[in-house]
Order: sequence, then C-alpha cells, then structure tokens
Amino acid sequence: MEASAVQKRRVPFLAALATFGAPGLGQFYKGQPRKAALLYILSLCGYPILTLTSIGHSFYGLLLLLLTALGFGFAILIDAWINARKRADYELVRWNHWYIYVAIIFVHVFVIAPTIDGALFPRPIKAYKVASGAMLPTLEIGDHLVADVIAYQSAAPQRGDIALFAYPVDPTKDFVMRVIGLPGEKIEIKDKQIYVNGKLLNDAWGVYDEKDSEPEGRKNFGPEIIPPNEYFVMGDNRFKSYDSRFWGTVPRSAFRSRALYIYWASEKSRIGRRVQ
Repeated sequence: MEASAVQKRRVPFLAALATFGAPGLGQFYKGQPRKAALLYILSLCGYPILTLTSIGHSFYGLLLLLLTALGFGFAILIDAWINARKRADYELVRWNHWYIYVAIIFVHVFVIAPTIDGALFPRPIKAYKVASGAMLPTLEIGDHLVADVIAYQSAAPQRGDIALFAYPVDPTKDFVMRVIGLPGEKIEIKDKQIYVNGKLLNDAWGVYDEKDSEPEGRKNFGPEIIPPNEYFVMGDNRFKSYDSRFWGTVPRSAFRSRALYIYWASEKSRIGRRVQ
C-alpha cells in the first residue's frame, strides 16, 4: 500500500512571525528554501554598506539606510503572510520541523549576525546619550549622539574635536568633552582666557554663565605642560564642567570616538544637527 504525503496548513501568522526570528524564515516555513536563502543574504547587505561606506557619518544617510532596512523587512513579512495564505495546504518536507526552525534562529542570532556585525563588518558608528550639562549649549542633557568609533584609530585627536573617552578616574564611564590642548603644549587659563604655548586661543566654544558663583579653579589654571600622548579636555559649559582642570589630562588610548551628529533630542529642531 502506497503511503500518502503528510499535508499541513501553513499559518500566515506563524509565517510572518518567523521573519522576526531570522530574515527569510517565513519563506522557509512555507516551502521556499531558495527564496529564503536569497532574502537572508540580501538582509545582511546593510552591514558591509554601513562599514565600507561613509553613509553612517551623515544623519540623512543613516536615516535612508534604516528606512530601507525597515522597508525590506516589512516586505519580507508581507510576502511570507500572503504566500502562506496562498499555500494553505502544504505538503511537508524533511525540514518542516520545529527544531529546525529553532536551530536556524539560534545560528542566526548567536553565530552569523554577531560574526558579521562584530568580526567581519564591525560598526563604524556608535550611539550615545548625553547625561550631563558639561557641554551646554553645544550638547544638551538627553541629546542622543552618533559618534565615529574609527576616527582615532588612524588619526590623533585634534583641537576642537568633541570626543568621547573613558574617564581616566573611572574607565567604566564615558565622558564627552572638547579637545583643547595637545601633547607637549603648555596650557594656561587666566581669568577665563586660554593660552596655548603663551598665545591666546581663539576660544569660540567656551560659555561662562556669570550668574553662577563658581570657584576660581574654573577661571584660572596652570601653566602646565601636557604630557606626551595626553590631551587637555574641557566642557563648553566652563562653569559647570568637571574636566582636565580638576582631574588631569586624558591619555591617547582612552579616546573611543568622535561625535558626529545628534540623531534624537527633546527639541526636535536639534535632530540631525552636526556636532562641532
């Protein structure tokens, strides 16, 4: 007696839900392994695009990439839903088992995605949230930043950079401040005026709120010679910034990234603004 093939309905909801586990898994669930593989490969293209191009250095470039990825993901989900409805009565094959689907999700989440995102195409940008008012008015409390994490891999910090670095006193904390003094320079602050190697610095960044009564340490400093491979940093909000005037310079190795732009802020007019 000839055995009949096992048929089972494809549930559109489950096909759509499977796409959240791994791109293309919904198509795999409804018996389209080649289409599933193609969609999965295409879904990974965002990693090399972000890493090998400068698209992430622009707010609108990153927004375009994110919207494209969201649109592509939505299209995969809708395709899985529609085709599952069309192929309601489906003849099961050898890969149509729940443990195969679980294995695919596991490999995607814990092997392929981390390898591509971390080792093969590491992200060149990183998001931060500003937690203090040390950089007012340039950066406000609650601003969300995108920073270039490879900026200082091949180039040294420059004067005027808004840099993110590991706080030398507690490296578990990230600080964001402006680079003012470079290695080997003599830095001195006299009555709020910054002198570098004896010459007055054109400090267009610093803001002093005269309403605040602050200790003289925020108005005067030095002179001191900045050690080799160390940098003198200050917050733009000079009366409210706890910076190199108090805890010393920042070693070159502590610099992690350079701020690029604000991608989210409570004041919507600040969204997309370049940080400079």
